[in-house]
Amino acid sequence: MYNDLISVIMPSFNSDKYIKNSIKSILNQTYKNFELLIIDGGSTDKTLEIVKNINDPRVKIFQNPNKLNLIDSLNFGIKISKGNYLARMDTDDYSYPDRFETQIKFLKKNPSIHMLGTRAIYINENGRSKYKSFNSTNSNEIKWLMHFENQFFHSSIMIKKSIIKKHKLKYGLVMNYKKKFINNAVLNNEAEDFHLWIILENFGKICNIDKYLIKYRVHNDSKSSSNKSELNRSFLSSCNLKISLTIGKLIDLNLTNSLVSSTDNSSYNLTKYIRILKLLEKKFLLNIKNDANIINFVKKDVNFKILKYRYNTFNKFCKLLIYFIFILKNGIPNNRYEFKRDLEFLIF
Repeated sequence: MYNDLISVIMPSFNSDKYIKNSIKSILNQTYKNFELLIIDGGSTDKTLEIVKNINDPRVKIFQNPNKLNLIDSLNFGIKISKGNYLARMDTDDYSYPDRFETQIKFLKKNPSIHMLGTRAIYINENGRSKYKSFNSTNSNEIKWLMHFENQFFHSSIMIKKSIIKKHKLKYGLVMNYKKKFINNAVLNNEAEDFHLWIILENFGKICNIDKYLIKYRVHNDSKSSSNKSELNRSFLSSCNLKISLTIGKLIDLNLTNSLVSSTDNSSYNLTKYIRILKLLEKKFLLNIKNDANIINFVKKDVNFKILKYRYNTFNKFCKLLIYFIFILKNGIPNNRYEFKRDLEFLIF
């Protein structure tokens, strides 16, 4: 039986609506040897009152009157942690009782894996199940898919602390395409997890286990529902880093947007899109040896993305053609603002 200490990092800020249920899910784990580090960033609701009423020596509360942002809270949690493993938990999510036990066993049996996530069941603000995730559980598939989308749920993550200490990793680090850290760059609070996974991937295998071990809550107050424009920008920057690392040169952010969304972009025609996607495929597969399944997976995905891009481009052309036929027949609408808006919608 394994008995390694797990440090569970839970930043909080005005989380009184769900935090009690989230903490309870951690305290009910079948694996008992953990510390739950709650780092509060200056809550003004009943969060601290709820936490302080929990009578369990494994729960440790850290208050900061200066309102630590999310990245600072996460890094503070890493700094004060005493465990051999770092686990994450958000204040609005839920962990199934066997989560820690399952993850520890998997990591012990697979020493080459340094970070392990799980699949998740999406729930609404009332805790009602919406649908299940289908994030990949194959290490090489994840390496490829991370060029275009995040494959991990932050609340499901467990990391070997040794890999963090060895390479001096932390949230908010910014790496360039030459795998060098940029000390004066600042990463904002959006997509900070995705960015770290991309960096961590350069130092060891990262993977998901094929089990649904958390409930991931989507509600109006969650980061996934608010600040969407900032989240999208941060997400694209992380994808841009991943693609640039694989290709070996910095690529344009607009091109990254086209690659991620598989939609037409005014700066990049189909030929350029196919060329860069094929280059990404070639560079990626150079590091994949004797794995016919992943080679086939990547080639199929590339072909699908090209087909999707072709369709979106053709679809846009058809819409424009129909609209201009309408204008030729009926004339330009009197409302010039509406005409301009319609054209922008069709083109962009």
